[in-house]
Amino acid sequence: MQVLIIGGYGTFGFNIAKLLAAEKDLTITLAGRNLSKAEAACAQLAKDSTAQFRSLRLDRSQPLAAQIETAPDVIIDATGPFQSFKGEQRHIVIDYALNATCHYMDLSDDTDFIRHIAGLDEAAKAAGITALSGLSTYPVLTSCVARKLSADIPQPTHLVTGIAPSPKARLGRNVLAAILNTAGRKKIYARNGGVVKQAYGLLDTHWRTIAPPLEDPLRPLLFAQVDSPEAVFFDDIDSLKDIKNFAGPQPIWMMRLLILFSRLAKFKLFPPLRIFTNLFHGLHHRLTFGAHRSGYFAILSNQTQRAEFHLTAEGDDGPLIPAMPAAIMIKNWNRNAPSNHGARCAGKTDIRFDDYAKIFARFNIRYGTRLKTIGPTSTPVYRQFLGEAFDNLPPEIQSLHDIDVEKIYHGKADIIRGKNPLGHIISWAFGFPKAGQDIDVTIRRVPLGDNLELWERNFNGRKMRSTQAAGHGAKSHMIKETFSPLAVHFAYYKDGDKYHVDTRSWQLFGVPMPRFLCPGGDVYEQGKDGKFHFHVQLCVPLIGMLVTYVGWFDPRAKLKPK
Repeated sequence: MQVLIIGGYGTFGFNIAKLLAAEKDLTITLAGRNLSKAEAACAQLAKDSTAQFRSLRLDRSQPLAAQIETAPDVIIDATGPFQSFKGEQRHIVIDYALNATCHYMDLSDDTDFIRHIAGLDEAAKAAGITALSGLSTYPVLTSCVARKLSADIPQPTHLVTGIAPSPKARLGRNVLAAILNTAGRKKIYARNGGVVKQAYGLLDTHWRTIAPPLEDPLRPLLFAQVDSPEAVFFDDIDSLKDIKNFAGPQPIWMMRLLILFSRLAKFKLFPPLRIFTNLFHGLHHRLTFGAHRSGYFAILSNQTQRAEFHLTAEGDDGPLIPAMPAAIMIKNWNRNAPSNHGARCAGKTDIRFDDYAKIFARFNIRYGTRLKTIGPTSTPVYRQFLGEAFDNLPPEIQSLHDIDVEKIYHGKADIIRGKNPLGHIISWAFGFPKAGQDIDVTIRRVPLGDNLELWERNFNGRKMRSTQAAGHGAKSHMIKETFSPLAVHFAYYKDGDKYHVDTRSWQLFGVPMPRFLCPGGDVYEQGKDGKFHFHVQLCVPLIGMLVTYVGWFDPRAKLKPK
């Protein structure tokens, strides 16, 4: 099969080729205006590849027939931003595909552009080709995930999704220009009450933490509503009345500025943001910082239940995700030529989530789902927090966290105290144990009602109490532990055979406190040798270690006598 990728040395085009490098009987031509860049990309991809690579100088803004000597079997438009293509620019590639009778794909996430391509359905059928528009995260991954989640949610009515690109995956100038063109303007699509309407870009906002169960979560991010092809084209679930898509670009300072200026622009108190494209683009490239991590979430719900899908991708693996749908389709077509001819939104393909899962497994991409009850529940906190992943915990850890009645666990601990005198005062105030070896220790766990548990630790007669609950809002995928007047939110995730308890934020008397002063330390749990093992190191910035206690509990709980 012959595949031509326009924009083949750009981020998305190159990643499509990268995902197809091991495919047999495939020749991929990387095309663009800069021939030397196309040649360099081919040379890089050709190393240890089964597919064959070629380069071609091609200008997408000019008619293609004169620039392409032999028509490919498939032509992929991986350029963009598709929001900027107007008039003739929308027609150039699809017209070539229709006239040359080659199949067509693009990576558009622009509703109007996808609508235009889908409107050529009869022409594509007449030409005997398949044209798929929108082979990207929005709408393809969202469509696959929504179908997957719908198995657990009867008659879902709401779908909310969000993308969080890595701060290191820098936005191109044209992509940023397309975002700014909708900021504070009624130019994006959403489905409300079963009706597709246009909404103001970047004005509907919320904070959220992307956190696959038992994986290290992203930091809480600020999301704003963006264009939603699914609002127009996704009809696989008849009951779905509301669809909104969000994006949480990093760094957060830039997102805050965009939202502020968008609100001002809506009321004509600020010029259209598109005229500041160069300024924002320059700032984004010079003042970008943060972990090289990406994320995605989707929430499908009805009035009583909510199913959530969360995904994180490390380093350069995140930018591969938008390229995956095109790679999946090329692999399918390389084995069986497409027979379902016509032009349509790529969300209406036979791609399924299992196709994604096979590729995810090759990279550092982690994902998981949670099914939650909306409203009061008697489900133990950790079962709420982890969802189905709770059943993957070692049985010794499950025993201590699956609390439905009051229970007491017995064990032993070694305790080390810090040497800072101020640390001793803090330890005394919070009831931390004194230093000692092989000390008897018990932990009493008491369910207190909806979403709240009491933890009472007793170190040889010295008691330390706290409560734990699932977090809310932006911290809904963390655990909130309260040692009055101190409260901390921590992430709970697996690394090897350890289950880490990692403090991410804190409050004093209900007031949020600076992150750089956040108490923390090396805290983790293990289930081995038939025992629940714990390692708790509590440290405070500027003071140092307060206390470290290491030991085990017998997971065979004793019920409190009545």
